[in-house]
Amino acid sequence: AAAEGDGLAAAPAGDGDEPAKADAEAEAGAEAEAEAEAEAEAETAEDPPAVPDSGPTETEDAPAEPAAETLELGAAAPSAESDPALTEAQLDKKYEGKRVHAWVLVRAGKREVDETVFVEPTTARRYPVDASPYQGLECVWNHVNFWVNAQSGTFLGAPGESVRGIDFDLDDPAKWEACLEVEKIEIPVVEEADEDELDLEEEEEEEEVPAEAEAEARSDEDADAETEADPEEDSKSEAESVSRASAAADEPSSAEPTVPGEAEDEPSTAPEPPPEPENEYLDHDPYRVVVERPPSWVPKLKISQEAFDTVCPRGHKTTKYKKCVHEMFAVFGPCMRWDGMIERLCIFEDEACVTLLEERQTFARRKDRLNERVSYFGEVARRVERFEPGAAFGVRETTLVPGRDRHTVFYPSGRQDGLLTRHEVFSARMTETFKDRDDFLVYRAVTYDEEETALRAAEAEAHAQALAAAEAAAGKRRKKKKKVEPPPPVIAKISQKFELPDVEALEKARVANDPDGAPTAPAHERVAKRVFDLKNGLIRVEYHRGVGRVTANARTFHKDGSPAVITQVDPTVQPLSDVEVAERMHEQRLAEKACAADLRDAEAECDDFVKNRAKEEANIELLTPYYDAMRVKQEDDDEEEVEVKKTLDYLSPYMPPLLAGESMSAKEAAATREKCLAATRAQLDARRAIIQRREDEEKAAAAKRHSVYKRDVDLLTKKEVDAYHKANEDMAFLMKILDRRRSRHDAHAAATLEALDEKMRADSRMAALFATEQ
Repeated sequence: AAAEGDGLAAAPAGDGDEPAKADAEAEAGAEAEAEAEAEAEAETAEDPPAVPDSGPTETEDAPAEPAAETLELGAAAPSAESDPALTEAQLDKKYEGKRVHAWVLVRAGKREVDETVFVEPTTARRYPVDASPYQGLECVWNHVNFWVNAQSGTFLGAPGESVRGIDFDLDDPAKWEACLEVEKIEIPVVEEADEDELDLEEEEEEEEVPAEAEAEARSDEDADAETEADPEEDSKSEAESVSRASAAADEPSSAEPTVPGEAEDEPSTAPEPPPEPENEYLDHDPYRVVVERPPSWVPKLKISQEAFDTVCPRGHKTTKYKKCVHEMFAVFGPCMRWDGMIERLCIFEDEACVTLLEERQTFARRKDRLNERVSYFGEVARRVERFEPGAAFGVRETTLVPGRDRHTVFYPSGRQDGLLTRHEVFSARMTETFKDRDDFLVYRAVTYDEEETALRAAEAEAHAQALAAAEAAAGKRRKKKKKVEPPPPVIAKISQKFELPDVEALEKARVANDPDGAPTAPAHERVAKRVFDLKNGLIRVEYHRGVGRVTANARTFHKDGSPAVITQVDPTVQPLSDVEVAERMHEQRLAEKACAADLRDAEAECDDFVKNRAKEEANIELLTPYYDAMRVKQEDDDEEEVEVKKTLDYLSPYMPPLLAGESMSAKEAAATREKCLAATRAQLDARRAIIQRREDEEKAAAAKRHSVYKRDVDLLTKKEVDAYHKANEDMAFLMKILDRRRSRHDAHAAATLEALDEKMRADSRMAALFATEQ
């Protein structure tokens, strides 16, 4: 049947029932022909053609030939009038007919689908077959089979023109070539008349149930007699039900259910129809079709690990796209890059690939743990580097805008200070965030005084120039001009923020670990925010809100001697005295000094990070994992260096110089023996001295600890007393170990000297000495 028509798409592809109706705009001759075909197929509607699919069918169009007029599968956009957004794609003639696309085909058939349509998956738009934006169709497939289009003029098409006149009768081998030999599955079609027959049969079965129950209650003889007569009654009942079903099928409009009793009284004259063959696929699940594919005639593909890591021949592959160039490099082997780059993607502004907008580089096996680098070359140049765990300073990602700012993200597990992020605005501001710190600090920001910093930098430059001029005037010649180190930036303000911990949990932990310790500070006494205004000489402290409070305490201290401003929320709390205020201010001054020192350390760390990155980029090192080291090819035997194992002669350091072939005299042999034994004794004594020194140190520490315990025994807490006894137990255990080690060493020393003496007696070079003794 023709694949053109009208109506809505609601049927799954592969449920081929009635052919699509003729289009109203077609010619009269085409309409008559389509109607004739529809009537011819309506006669066979009870036995529809078997289609091996009941789900949606997808279509794919791939260029079959590399010719200039290769089909652009689905890439040809609709006209500019229907979709103005695709005007640029239509004007791009360079890639006309070269793009590949896939979409969905819904064939006419079941589920009230009257028209075969295409559905574009990217937009969910529905197109008639002869009014689609696709230029050609090469194949269709579903989960069961794969069909290749064999209709000339429909799989290549002309560029700029939509495909038309495709026949989607997948059972016609002249138009569609099935790639797999799959057993066809018939899906029965249930119409309204058949539904009435099924309802009638269900009612008859319900009425026969009491009769069957009554027959079971009869005697054995009656049951046997009835059993002999049952086959005739069953055949009569089947014939009568078949005749009623035939009448209902012939006259569905006037068919009425008849009483079973009346039908039994009238004899049936209709011939008994032959039994219909049982369809074994009525309850078959099409999604469980097992396709037995023949063995491939292609030999099994074998790729070595080295070739797989090489990625492509000669370790380099370049693919050019529109405004984009993609490069791949070998991961391992002699073709790998020296800098560890395995992939690079360049995005350009123009089609000529001249103006670079973005460059993405991927690395592997780098010792500095660099994983990816993304560079942007727009109006604001920007570079992003991402690192794997284990990088220096625990860096995870850094974003640099040259001359403006740097944003760094850290691995929390890679740092001891809990630093998460650091954002630097050069010479203006630095912000840091923290996590899981003991002091509960979560935020720290510093603002620099740019004017004062620039003034001090100018003064340092002027001072350096003055020193150079003085040396030149004095006649001193400077070997090399020294670089003037700029002074650290001047801090104007520091801000800190602290999170509120679980006070109850801290108190429970304190009671469990240190019952005699100071109680945990409540929420309203814990600092929430602290600001050190160094430029104006102020320190402002804000506290967390207490339980049931909507406001919080605050204190402001002045360095110029002005009275402090204290905000106390709870009126029942006694105000602080002048001495207590002075103590609080002193604490804050110490905290300010410590915070400024931490900031200077952070600034030094930023400088070290920049220098370290420059050093790592200048000297790139690649790591060889263990499983790759096992695959490294060994050099040829003639190129390998043969290492000669040198054995140390125990007598040569103590023997007198001898000529070739000359042997030692008895006196020389005796002197050599004494020197060798003396050197061995010295080594053994040195080892014993180490054990003795360790024992003396432990005894001295124990004596000192005991004297301190006797002096402060009345002032020590239970925890300190337990620590003293624990230290004594450890010392006693260690002394026992040292005593055993000394005893074992003495026995080993005697055995060593005896073995050395036996070895010298068996040495041919000492024969003159022992021959004299014998």
